[in-house]
Amino acid sequence: SSGINAEYGGNNVDISQRSFQCGRRADGFKLWFCDAVDDLDAQATLVFDRAAEMKDIVAGDERFTLLYPNSPTHICFRVTGREDIDYETAVEGLRQRGSFIEYYVDYFRLVPVNPAFTVQVLKEVLDLIHDVVMTEC
Repeated sequence: SSGINAEYGGNNVDISQRSFQCGRRADGFKLWFCDAVDDLDAQATLVFDRAAEMKDIVAGDERFTLLYPNSPTHICFRVTGREDIDYETAVEGLRQRGSFIEYYVDYFRLVPVNPAFTVQVLKEVLDLIHDVVMTEC
């Protein structure tokens, strides 16, 4: 089967039967649809502006080292002075405290596309990351 199967309520659900597939035509349709429903240009500008503002906050916080400052939408960073972090342990500690943060091999990554992810939320997340890394890793 080429679908994505999941168990839900005891039923095997194939979500591929109810979702748009990948490909240039399907992606083009999804972009057109998003623009028709909402102002895609305004939403993209909001994401770029929010990412730039939040990168400045991370860069100005001595607890963190900003990586890839020219990335338009991703905020990638490490905890300054902690090259020995076990990121799996850190992410698990964050999840236990109610926060899900993405990481790669040796850094954290945020993509602030959700309008509810405000500067205040970012500051709280940075405090939480620092606390977990310093106490649990």
